[in-house]
Amino acid sequence: MLSFKLQIEKDYKAAVLAILDPLLMFASQTARAKRKGLADYGSLAQRHVESFEQKGVLRDPGPSEERLGAGDIQSLAELGNSYALAREMRAVPFGLKDISRLAAATAAPLFASITHNPQKNSLFASSSSCFEDPSRQPRQRIVSEQP
Repeated sequence: MLSFKLQIEKDYKAAVLAILDPLLMFASQTARAKRKGLADYGSLAQRHVESFEQKGVLRDPGPSEERLGAGDIQSLAELGNSYALAREMRAVPFGLKDISRLAAATAAPLFASITHNPQKNSLFASSSSCFEDPSRQPRQRIVSEQP
């Protein structure tokens, strides 16, 4: 029974890995894209913040000039959101939550087959006779007659 459980555990892990393994092919490309995106958006954000600082903080505006426009602040906020998206990008296209859901979905039928008692289920009880020893005589059914 122990070897059966070890075999089931090995097959279970192999099934989960077989599903996730092809997705790992893209890990190096996504990690490279994340590094490039962070570098590109980082330098763009740095230039934009310096320009924003020059225009809005360090320079004294004239009487008819507006210090900061709504478009400047909005573009800075959008750039910050873009950088945050690049920073949150994962190297693999799945997370721990995805792995746990996959493991649960893979284990559910396995758990049901292990805990199933074929003696209690009439479908399996009737089909179990095909696995019995053919040299064994079938039981005689005794029918009592009532007068």
